Amino acid sequence: MTLDELLSTYWDAAYAEGEEGRSHDTEDGLAQRTLAAIHAEVARQVKAEREACAKVCFEKAVEYARTMKRDGDHFHAKAVAANTCGNAINAR
Repeated sequence: MTLDELLSTYWDAAYAEGEEGRSHDTEDGLAQRTLAAIHAEVARQVKAEREACAKVCFEKAVEYARTMKRDGDHFHAKAVAANTCGNAINAR
């Protein structure tokens, strides 16, 4: 299920709990299972985003380090690479 679908399922379970006057989950634990799935999906998406950002940062850092190394300005290369990495992450 997508995150939107999971959130919708969780909302429906919570709404039903209120409508039925319950203060607990269903016997089959629908709300708890859905909440666990939401947490897992968010963790998966965060991990994927971090990996994508790290890849962009690494590629840009290598690209700029090569450029600056040819120019002989190593300190400047590190600063440019760090700045580029931050910009790449912010652009996502």
